[in-house]
Amino acid sequence: MSPTSVERQLQQIGIQVDRHTVRRYVRLFGEFLAEQHGITVAEKSLGQNVLAALCDVETVDEFKDEYAEELTNAGIDELAGCANETYPVKKGAKKELYEENMERKQEGKEPRTHPDSFTVGCGYLPKLDCYASVQCRETAFASILANALGLPLSSVAYSVTTMRTATTALSTAV
Repeated sequence: MSPTSVERQLQQIGIQVDRHTVRRYVRLFGEFLAEQHGITVAEKSLGQNVLAALCDVETVDEFKDEYAEELTNAGIDELAGCANETYPVKKGAKKELYEENMERKQEGKEPRTHPDSFTVGCGYLPKLDCYASVQCRETAFASILANALGLPLSSVAYSVTTMRTATTALSTAV
């Protein structure tokens, strides 16, 4: 998610900041968030539990227990979840890919189809308009990362995901 899109989402809930402020906060508090609210597998942080950071709950079940009255007042009886990943291109990668493919063409080799990218994955609760988890990786998505991303969503009424298999994701990112 770009600082500009974060800026727009914060404006929707009445918080006015600019993208430079968002970047500064990520630099200042990114490691702290990972330490305090990281989703860990084998003692390595694979993502952040946004529900834990914002609401001090680990899962949707805990959220429903903690905020039952607010959910009832809002007319929300079930929470759905969804998760997805995307592969933003690294800065300068399209130009590098173009130049590399020009060389490959001269050498009679097949062109590479995708520029270098990284992986961003998010778990989302649409009825609350709130992210439940987020990951940013230099590598392609794999099933263990997808499972970690889904941990905070583990007790939703239903979940719609468009996660692809690790092999599909790998071929997309490389």
